Amino acid sequence: MPKNTGATLGWIGNCVSPVTLFAMGIWMHGKGMREMFSMRMSRLAMFMLFKLIVVPLIMVGLANGMNLTNEAGR
Repeated sequence: MPKNTGATLGWIGNCVSPVTLFAMGIWMHGKGMREMFSMRMSRLAMFMLFKLIVVPLIMVGLANGMNLTNEAGR
């Protein structure tokens, strides 16, 4: 792994939360409250499965594939 990879990943990691919160706020404003809370339970379960199981497994695989240390992977 090149020397600056950890610093670059740290910088990107620091940018992710504010950008994500802003994007989620825009999305929620566009959806409206009625549409957001009228989701079927099966669809909600599918989203939670991906969020809690599939995405973390992909992230672990990518971190291992790039030979990142624990800190850089987080």
